[in-house]
Amino acid sequence: MTRMLKYYALNSEINSFFYPSYFIWRIKTTDKKLFLTFDDGPTEKHTHYILNCLDKYAVKGHFFCLGKQVEKHQSIFNEILSQGHVAGNHTYSHRNGWKTSLHDYVKDIEKAGHFINSDIFRPPYGRITYKQAAALKNKFRIIMWSCLTADYEKKMKPEQCLNLSLRIKKPGSIIVFHDSDKASENLRYVLPRFIERCVDEGYKFSILNHFL
Repeated sequence: MTRMLKYYALNSEINSFFYPSYFIWRIKTTDKKLFLTFDDGPTEKHTHYILNCLDKYAVKGHFFCLGKQVEKHQSIFNEILSQGHVAGNHTYSHRNGWKTSLHDYVKDIEKAGHFINSDIFRPPYGRITYKQAAALKNKFRIIMWSCLTADYEKKMKPEQCLNLSLRIKKPGSIIVFHDSDKASENLRYVLPRFIERCVDEGYKFSILNHFL
């Protein structure tokens, strides 16, 4: 667990040195503010669980959605927006920027834009080239993360995932969960407990737009 903690705790800090300075990894604040984000949805199986959980604790979040998923689940996407959450562009088809040409990458994001009206973007896997980022920076604020919950890791037990997330988070953290089958077991265990523990510690959950 200690080795895993160090890996996930240092991963975003190290990566931030290799990416352009306009990428947003965390919000610089000493206030106990946290920012929840959910990648890869919407999904028929899991988005409603997330929405119900956030509603229970009166928390707002950010959903970095895939255009292909919004196209399939437009009514669920509309629920996300109607409940006061923020939608972000996560490409149409979950493109890995390191394996995709500049032209195809931008076109995929533009295709997602037909379904997701947003000025924030997160690259799938966090993988994006300098040229791709430069092509997007005038249209999007590129949102990365500082607390990767690793909810998608099948080798990680739910209790480990929770402990990891709680130990990594700090004021201004942008936290990543996943709206997907692969992450569902950990997500359903961790999300409510993470919110409760953070609230007990005096943290409040907020919206990025208020701080960008």
